[in-house]
Amino acid sequence: MTLLSTVYAGLAHHPLYTSIVLALGYVLAVRAILNSSRIRKRNPKNLPLPPGPKGYPIIGNLFDVPPPVDSPHVVYHQWFKKYGNIIYIEVLGQPLLLLGSLERVNDLLDKRSSNYSDRMSMPMLLGLMNWGFSMALLPYGKWWRRHRKAFNEHFHRNIVYKYQPIQQREVRSFLFRLLGSPENFIHHIRHTFASIIMNVAYGITVEDPSDAYVSNAEKALEGIVEAGLPGSFLVDLIPALLHVPAWFPGAGFKKKAAYWSKINDDVINKPFEYIENELCIVQQLEQTRLVASYVLE
Repeated sequence: MTLLSTVYAGLAHHPLYTSIVLALGYVLAVRAILNSSRIRKRNPKNLPLPPGPKGYPIIGNLFDVPPPVDSPHVVYHQWFKKYGNIIYIEVLGQPLLLLGSLERVNDLLDKRSSNYSDRMSMPMLLGLMNWGFSMALLPYGKWWRRHRKAFNEHFHRNIVYKYQPIQQREVRSFLFRLLGSPENFIHHIRHTFASIIMNVAYGITVEDPSDAYVSNAEKALEGIVEAGLPGSFLVDLIPALLHVPAWFPGAGFKKKAAYWSKINDDVINKPFEYIENELCIVQQLEQTRLVASYVLE
C-alpha cells in the first residue's frame, strides 16, 4: 500500500482529521496567495531573487531546511558553495535570506541596517514560550530601543573593564576544574560562562555545575533551538493557531510551549527573587544593628 493510500484510508476513518487537513490546506493556500501579493508589493519591478534550492508550491523549501539536530550548518555550507553567498528560500510562505560571508552580512545588516533591523514574527517563541524578555528576539521599535539603551549603559566598550575581575576569577576556577577532569571540557566551559553571566548580572556566584540557574538556562536554550528554526511549528506560519485549545487534536505544540514557558519564568524570576531575599536580609541586619546601638547607648 502506498503512502497516499494509507493517508486516504486513515482520513476516511477519521472525519475530524479530514476536516482539519482540509482547513489547514485552505489556510495555506490563502496564505500563499497573500504572500505572492506581498512579494509583488516588495518587488514591484519583478527583479530576480537570489539563487537557491527550488521549492514546491505552498510549502516552499519546507523539506529542504535541515532540523537543528542534523548539523544544518553543513547543509548551508554546501548550498553556499553551489549557489553563492546569498541564498533565497521560502518556508510555507515565509521568505528567508541566508548569508554565507562576513562581507554580505556587513552589506545588509550594517550598511543597510534600517531596512533589516526588524525581527520576523515568532508566535511560538514570543507568544507562547515567554521569550519576550530577550532583547535579541524583540521586534524593532520603541520597546526594543529602550532595552538596547539600558544594555548599552552597562556594556559599552568604555565600561566593560570593570567586569574583568569577575572574568579572571572564573577563568582561574575553570582552569582548576579542567585540570581535574579535562574530559568534561564542554561542561566546564558552560559552567564558566554561566558563572560569569550570573555574577555580572545579579551578583550570584554559581558554585555547583548542577545549579538550578545553569540547568534552567540550558533547558531554555534547548527550547529556543527547537522552536527558533522557521517552520518548526505550524503556529509560526498560521498565528491563528495561538487560540486553539491545548486539548485540540494537533495542538501538542501548546504543551511543549507551556513546559518551556514555565522554565523561562524560572530563568526570569528566580534570580530576582534571590536578590530580593538578600536585600531583605541586609535590611533586617541593618535594623538589628541600629536597635542594638540604641540599646547600648
